[in-house]
Amino acid sequence: MAKLKLKIYGRLVLIVLVFLFPVMTLAVSDLIPCDGPQGIDGVVCDFGKIFGDAGLVAKVIDYTIKFIITPLATIAILYAGIRLVWFGDRPEIKTAMKNLLWTVGLGMVLVFSAYLIVQTIVTSLADDSEAPGRAALQVFD
Repeated sequence: MAKLKLKIYGRLVLIVLVFLFPVMTLAVSDLIPCDGPQGIDGVVCDFGKIFGDAGLVAKVIDYTIKFIITPLATIAILYAGIRLVWFGDRPEIKTAMKNLLWTVGLGMVLVFSAYLIVQTIVTSLADDSEAPGRAALQVFD
């Protein structure tokens, strides 16, 4: 019975990935802001294009948080909530789902905290002003 479930879940994950992967790759088409060091279409890749506000690093971080981590956390929270409602009378499932909710919540706090720290550093590196604290304050605007 366990092998049958594993086979079914494996095929389901494969089907979801086959349909989801092309959608995710199309969403990333404008991720890279330049055409290399020489620039094919006249767009030269410099420090600002990589570390700027709309640069490569910022786009990769935004994409990862918005389109990968947040949906996965939402799915995990929904899964834990549904299992908690359906099988909440069994103490082992109740404990496991509460632990899952706490883990996902802590993970999201860590992810958004890291996002804030990285965004502050990236903005500070790309800022042209002389005062290093000005770029850090722009994160909160």
